[in-house]
Amino acid sequence: MKKRLLAVLAAAFLLSTGTVSAQDEKIDCESMATLGAALDGIRQGLEAGESVDDETYDALANLINGMRVVAEAEGNAQLDRALDRLVEAHNNENRGEYVAALRDVDTAWGALYVADCS
Repeated sequence: MKKRLLAVLAAAFLLSTGTVSAQDEKIDCESMATLGAALDGIRQGLEAGESVDDETYDALANLINGMRVVAEAEGNAQLDRALDRLVEAHNNENRGEYVAALRDVDTAWGALYVADCS
């Protein structure tokens, strides 16, 4: 899980350093791929039963905030709804729903990547 956490933190850093800006609201394809890989790794770890510490959840919260900017800029309601479900599952401490919502976020992010970067 530590490697996944580092990938999530790296992706959060990319989103927080202006890769996504309020002015142009764009994220480059390399950053999108990095973020997608980090999300996929976290999802796979959770599906395999690995535990997640507060640091990982905090990193994911930062990613969610960055992803919301992208979802709003793209007008991507599917991604926005998946992010809402992820936050709700976290608040309810429902691991099953959290994993399912993370899968939906991962899927929506992947579709966005294909649409914008292929």
